[in-house]
Amino acid sequence: MRWLRSESIHLILVMIVALVPRLIGVDWGLPRVYHPDEPNYISKVLIMVQTGDLNPQWFNYPSLFLYLLIPGVILVFIRGVARGIFVHIEDLVSAQMVVLGTGTTDIPLLYIIGRLEMTFCGLLNVYLIYNLGREIFDHRTAIVASVLLAIMPTHILASHYYRPDALVTLMATAAVYASSRVYRFARWGDYLVAGILAGLTATSKYNGGIVLIALWGAHLLRRGTLLDLRLWVGTVMAGVGFVIGTPFALLDMPSWLNGMAWEVRHYYVLGHAGAEGDVSSIWYIRKLILNTGLIPVLALMSFAVESIKRRGLMIVLAIFPIAYFVLIATARVHTTIALTPLLPLLSLFAARGFMLFWEWIKRKIARSLFLNVFTVVSLLALLMVPFIQTIRTVYHFAQPEIRTIAEEWMKEHLPNGARIAAESYTPLLSDFFEVTYVPRLIDHPPEWYILQGFDYLVASSAMYGRYYASANTGNYKDEILAYDQIFDRFTLLATIHGPFQFLAEPSGEIRCYQIHKTE
Repeated sequence: MRWLRSESIHLILVMIVALVPRLIGVDWGLPRVYHPDEPNYISKVLIMVQTGDLNPQWFNYPSLFLYLLIPGVILVFIRGVARGIFVHIEDLVSAQMVVLGTGTTDIPLLYIIGRLEMTFCGLLNVYLIYNLGREIFDHRTAIVASVLLAIMPTHILASHYYRPDALVTLMATAAVYASSRVYRFARWGDYLVAGILAGLTATSKYNGGIVLIALWGAHLLRRGTLLDLRLWVGTVMAGVGFVIGTPFALLDMPSWLNGMAWEVRHYYVLGHAGAEGDVSSIWYIRKLILNTGLIPVLALMSFAVESIKRRGLMIVLAIFPIAYFVLIATARVHTTIALTPLLPLLSLFAARGFMLFWEWIKRKIARSLFLNVFTVVSLLALLMVPFIQTIRTVYHFAQPEIRTIAEEWMKEHLPNGARIAAESYTPLLSDFFEVTYVPRLIDHPPEWYILQGFDYLVASSAMYGRYYASANTGNYKDEILAYDQIFDRFTLLATIHGPFQFLAEPSGEIRCYQIHKTE
């Protein structure tokens, strides 16, 4: 059918493919609040709306993604007033948290709106990478690139959290796109747009600011001189873009510098148990291959081949992913979601690599049914690993979170009114048991739990598992020894398995230990 050959139809089908996995499970956990960060971010937005003071007074992340949720707060408030739920804006509370990673909320819609904003960023990114691919290469390359990004599991993951990862990825892609126009056309408008988009990237997440290197690379490769006013105006516009999203970097500079400094120290000096141990560059490469299969190989191949014909443009497209990878690979802390800003351009290079491979095969084999079959099989092989990982990710968000599973198990198997001590990232049990929540079970020795008369202990691999995961660093020997003492002292009653959705961890554990009164 001729209509199926329309470029617009191709793009619409790709956008549907991108939308479905990003929407499935976007309400995960709610009205339970299981993400350790989301309620903190939403609280900052609520305080700004409730006080009228747009200074978030928190700058571990820049402020743009917080400001973007303000319309959502107004919508939820008006809707609640119309339903007789709220009277004053002060009635909105982000969550009632009993311990880190465990709580509940009366405004789950606001969480969904925040997550959907990130979903929209993800969809817009798919559309943007299509346009970049079509403008630089051709429609077929653009479609393959957009399909690859549409099913990238880590990119889908970023759409399920109210965090700035999908936003910074979108802005970085847009900034590189604009920088490619600086290289190709060198117009004043291109410099201004590339600069302000680089600033908006930085004001989405600090490490995204390294995308400014794409503008500088494009200019130097095209003009070869620093004595050009356009470059400096574009750079100043990056500062303007940053201040648009984080104005209190100027108006409350000490707080901004202190907040940013804490985040830098966290990633490069202090570390984070469970997110360190391996050499970061090797860890990230392994994660890329695990989640994307042959895509990085094809991307490197296409970069090498295309650089022969258009070296400057390929460098402009590749300079941000390379610089960003070095930036995250030199940190002590490494997380899968930190890879998200790399994925759009990685998809574009891989798509071009596939098309180059297909064109080479076409020259070797006369057009035939065999060629068509070979092309389809090759494309399916390219998509197989990310598709399988995406199915796992979607399934992961479509099923109940492990804390919900554990909550139901404990209500069924433990006596009503039992005294329980539970650590962070464990079920919400206060309505059925006499529960004392502690940040970590190892904050008290085993004898303390006996003396306090507890019947059960509840441990979460989201807490204790981080120390065992980083055991090879040698930094957490005391914590591991303390957990071993607790686990060896008491009787393991049950181990509940399931996904920790905030970690994208499909094989989490929650353990229930029994304390015998004779101990």
